[in-house]
Amino acid sequence: KSPSKSPSVSPTKAPTGNPTKSPSKSPTGSPTKLPSKSPTVSPTEAPTGSPTKSPSDTPTTSNPTPSTPTGCNENTLEVEVDTDDYPEESSWTLTNVCLNTLQESEGEGFYTAPTMTSYCVPDAQYSFVFRDSFGDGICCEYGTGSYKVRMNGEEVITGNGASGYAEATSFGMCGSIGTITADYDAGLEAPKCSAVGFACTSGPDLIKNVGVSEPNQPNTLDACIDGTEGTYFDESIEMITVRAVGENLLQAGGTAVVEAKVYAYGAGEYDRADFYYAEDATNPVWQEITTSVKPGGGGFQTITSGPFILPSSAVQAVRVNFRYDGSANSCATGSYDDTDDLVFTVAAANKSGSAAGSPKKPGPINKRPTKSEPAIDCESIGNDSKDKKRCKATASCVWVNGNNKGCQTG
Repeated sequence: KSPSKSPSVSPTKAPTGNPTKSPSKSPTGSPTKLPSKSPTVSPTEAPTGSPTKSPSDTPTTSNPTPSTPTGCNENTLEVEVDTDDYPEESSWTLTNVCLNTLQESEGEGFYTAPTMTSYCVPDAQYSFVFRDSFGDGICCEYGTGSYKVRMNGEEVITGNGASGYAEATSFGMCGSIGTITADYDAGLEAPKCSAVGFACTSGPDLIKNVGVSEPNQPNTLDACIDGTEGTYFDESIEMITVRAVGENLLQAGGTAVVEAKVYAYGAGEYDRADFYYAEDATNPVWQEITTSVKPGGGGFQTITSGPFILPSSAVQAVRVNFRYDGSANSCATGSYDDTDDLVFTVAAANKSGSAAGSPKKPGPINKRPTKSEPAIDCESIGNDSKDKKRCKATASCVWVNGNNKGCQTG
């Protein structure tokens, strides 16, 4: 070995005969055992001979990126995925077992780094399936990946992602999510179902009777008042129910109908029910569902609207106007009319955009054309004093005094 021109301060006592390594021109502080051209932060003890995967272009980070839903009035579901070195291979699905529908999902290519995403979901039993398209899981050959699922902050699934192509885990329960009975909401001044179910009903007591005898009258969102002449066993709405069609939740994009239990005057031949919905119960703009529906007779009857598609808002409302004669109107002014509202909560749509399938336009399905109302037989109304008010409440009859006293065609 040739001596250096500038000897070290403290030379070794005896130089070695044949050095085993050639000194690097620019030695590192702590060299690896086998230097790589582009050293990693934490090198392996011995590199593999032939790697089976190409490295991803985007390196992972250590802290998950959060994503939070806004305006959730159901359950907040969080999915936290700490990816391996190949995040683009990860995907998952969340299936609502109660309804046998896809609730949420994230596909291949969604993940580029550790990420936490949040979703708004209803009460249900769920099946969560985590997948790795390469089939080697996300732990532990190419990074130490894992995933967690939380419901309202409580951890319900912890997965190490080491099970190859897929891992499936179930949580939650279907329970009793049938018909929800409303409570009177003093702020909205109408009955309201705060939970999501297959149906929402006012129940038998909240809106029964009419006018001043009706509890919490007028039970409308916009102060639409009842007629001033009606009493119990005149025209009255006893109960309103909004119901999902089929064994489904009341869900955005799903189909629903409105049922009204009413009391029809006389034989019910001149009474009609008009049905409306409002997308936003806090600022109702009433849209027609079905109008001029006849009761099946006099006394207590149940009348059903045509089907309609539920809008996307979380808190919606339906209205029933039960009237004597007159014309369809969301706030009729007839002397014997009864108008009531029901506020209900709607589950969010699935990722497909609706309760089942592609997005659907809100509103009535196969809306029936408006038919002209048959003329009232004025003479049949009667000629005593109580019939006088009935006669005057019609659009086509007049009350005549004198020898021919009674209700006659005007």
